[in-house]
Amino acid sequence: MVIPGQLRIVQMSMLGSILSNILLVLGCSFLAGGLYHSEGFFNGTGAQICLPDDCLVH
Repeated sequence: MVIPGQLRIVQMSMLGSILSNILLVLGCSFLAGGLYHSEGFFNGTGAQICLPDDCLVH
């Protein structure tokens, strides 16, 4: 049960938990990718193709 005066604290706590989990997964992904591949690459065409999909989400 959430006390009405503490609703904002609960919301911020949940947001912090979600953001920290996202950053942890992203960091682990970069670490694993860096261990497996010595050099990363960026596919500009793939990013342009995915851009409209990202705009639809927001």
